[in-house]
Amino acid sequence: MKEEVRLYSCTPRNFSVSLREELKRTDAIFWPSCLLVKRCGGNCACCNYSCNECQCTPTKVNKKYHEVLQLRQRTGSKFLQKSLTDVALEHHEESVLVCAKETQKDNLMDT
Repeated sequence: MKEEVRLYSCTPRNFSVSLREELKRTDAIFWPSCLLVKRCGGNCACCNYSCNECQCTPTKVNKKYHEVLQLRQRTGSKFLQKSLTDVALEHHEESVLVCAKETQKDNLMDT
């Protein structure tokens, strides 16, 4: 039973992300176009807080570099320029459930 709770609770898990969306780049095509990264996710229904809205929040984040093929339009040409490039993507190593209302209140206090 504990293993099932751990599997479905707030833990880093694999998510497929689009490189164009993640890097906010519209001037290039990447191959592969999607990569797996660790991001917080899971069931927030197991929240121990006495609030209605919990969210899974990263507590430890690392940047990892992935080598991908980048294709870009050459200036003044109809041909594509190919290059291998390293892209840094955020991977969540640890996560915790946080009451969303507490997070909003904390953000208001910081301003």
